Amino acid sequence: MLRMTDGVGSAMDRLRWGRGHHQSGYDFDAVDGTVTLASSDAFQLGTFTHIKNAIALGTQLAQAEYSLGFDVNGTPASWSTSMMFEHNETLNRCNHRANPHCSDDIVNVRAESYRGEFRLGSDLWLFTLLGFSMDGGRSFGFTLQSPEQGRMTSPLYARVELFREPVIIPPQVPETATFALF
Repeated sequence: MLRMTDGVGSAMDRLRWGRGHHQSGYDFDAVDGTVTLASSDAFQLGTFTHIKNAIALGTQLAQAEYSLGFDVNGTPASWSTSMMFEHNETLNRCNHRANPHCSDDIVNVRAESYRGEFRLGSDLWLFTLLGFSMDGGRSFGFTLQSPEQGRMTSPLYARVELFREPVIIPPQVPETATFALF
């Protein structure tokens, strides 16, 4: 069983782009306090929100890197890594009658860039980002689609598993067989 604690504090992390009062942005509100979980349980890292407003050309975001750290059983993890969010900012020049979602922005979290190992005592643990979940952690995805002048909010989930070295089973040498032909 692991107990993970948000080591930075309870403030929400914010990133904004664009100009003026109607900027777009990301908010990430990490789970505060301690999360107790068994190995391989999915757990919520926090809540990710994309705020979508029309912004001026040239002020868009292409990607953002988010560093996340935590303590395990009161011991700082011996690794650090970052989540990469890729952002597809639409130009908002489309026919909404033909396609009502044509100006939606697409946010992808690159899960393959967010796997890490840490050692706790003699055990090696694997931390894996599972992605966004809109159904309480039953299914996961790596993409959010945000409507113009709106917000899209989703919990972000991960898993921590005890990592075991693969057991190598030596190949068996087949025994000689005798066949009788009639």
